[in-house]
Amino acid sequence: GQSLPSQVLPGLYLGSLHHASERHLLNEVAPYLSSDGAAPIRSIVNVSAEAPNAFEKVGGPTADADCAEDDESLRFEYLRCDACSSSIDEDGLLDCLDRACSFIEGALQRRRPVLVHGVAGRSGEEAAGAILTAYLARSRRWSVERAAEAVRARRPDAEVGPDLLSRLRAAVGQPSLKEEPLSDEGLALPAASEVIDGFLWLGTADAATAAGLQWLSVVCVVNVTVDVPFADRPGLRTLRVPLPGGGGGGGGGAQAA
Repeated sequence: GQSLPSQVLPGLYLGSLHHASERHLLNEVAPYLSSDGAAPIRSIVNVSAEAPNAFEKVGGPTADADCAEDDESLRFEYLRCDACSSSIDEDGLLDCLDRACSFIEGALQRRRPVLVHGVAGRSGEEAAGAILTAYLARSRRWSVERAAEAVRARRPDAEVGPDLLSRLRAAVGQPSLKEEPLSDEGLALPAASEVIDGFLWLGTADAATAAGLQWLSVVCVVNVTVDVPFADRPGLRTLRVPLPGGGGGGGGGAQAA
């Protein structure tokens, strides 16, 4: 997994259980700036039945230890949404998607950054990706396929498989022909951009995961960061060239492959 969550829209992030469990990682992601400072992630969608809400007792009637008692922007709020369980029926799936999309939209309207995550591992990444896919399809009036591709482009590890995509298609439905779909404007940049057709890509650490490299069919990676590890992919040829500003940690350091 990556060191920081992947941005999909301003204030909307796709990440892992690890991200949701480390306060300093939630504090590092602060897209909303105001005269009062930056707002860290405090609104979290947990797409699982069993993954813990690490800071659930921090907030509500009890103030966050890092903020004044009346500072609402720094209080944690959670939504648990086990949308991708194999035991959930179609009505249950639709209810989960409705609640998740409403939670995300409400938080963003209040300028509260949102993190969507699942359990640790591939299944958790896919489950979180499914929620973001449903949200993009509904909010931007896109087909489920277009929304899923937008999610995969920004976090390849969160690719939604065909079985879950089929269930989402049935639950979300197709966009109305009477409404014009929104453009890609406002979406975060993809994890990787093609510089030379079929040969050279420029991307973030999110694109340099094993899943991302397989999707791009990349066999060589130049890593310009000091400490971001290379993906564990057989036959991968690697070169580390730390550059000023290349940084460390998550998706900020560009990598050409």
